[in-house]
Amino acid sequence: GSVRPDYVLLDDIQTAESSRSTAQCIARLKVVNSDVLGLAGPGEKISAIMPCTVITKGDVADTILDRELNPDWRGIRIPMLITEPVNLALWDEYGEIRADGLRTDQGTKAATDFYIKHRKEMDKGATIYWPARYEEDEISAIQHAMNLKLRNNQSFQAEYQNNPLSDDRDLTDHQLTEEDFLDR
Repeated sequence: GSVRPDYVLLDDIQTAESSRSTAQCIARLKVVNSDVLGLAGPGEKISAIMPCTVITKGDVADTILDRELNPDWRGIRIPMLITEPVNLALWDEYGEIRADGLRTDQGTKAATDFYIKHRKEMDKGATIYWPARYEEDEISAIQHAMNLKLRNNQSFQAEYQNNPLSDDRDLTDHQLTEEDFLDR
């Protein structure tokens, strides 16, 4: 007899480029749902886990994590920042101090000092998923998350929150249909 797997680990099966391609997303979903999940063979069950990051709305990860579309996967979205701080005005001020320090090669010390001074007010309302995740030049995981958000909010929402802001997939990569041809 042949040896068939009873467990598969699919680690980040898409790239930034493939996440924007409707055709590549459809192809990868087909491989996962047909080929990979069928590896156990008739009468056998297979378990699968897929650590993944939603990059674009409607990509492979977004589709797999959608329990309405794929209830068998029992997807869970884990954001870095569960709830945002309520005092965003202080974070805006912090962001300006931080950006100015980086622009003038002074670093982020002044911004971190500002954060230390106003931390209680700046952290209010924020809930972080992983409190120990921050860099050595930062004071907290909340500061780390907000630094990532200040650097590039669109990337932060996709890569760290698993909730991209928009669908930036290339919808021109589909094959021409008869209707497309006749319209042209």
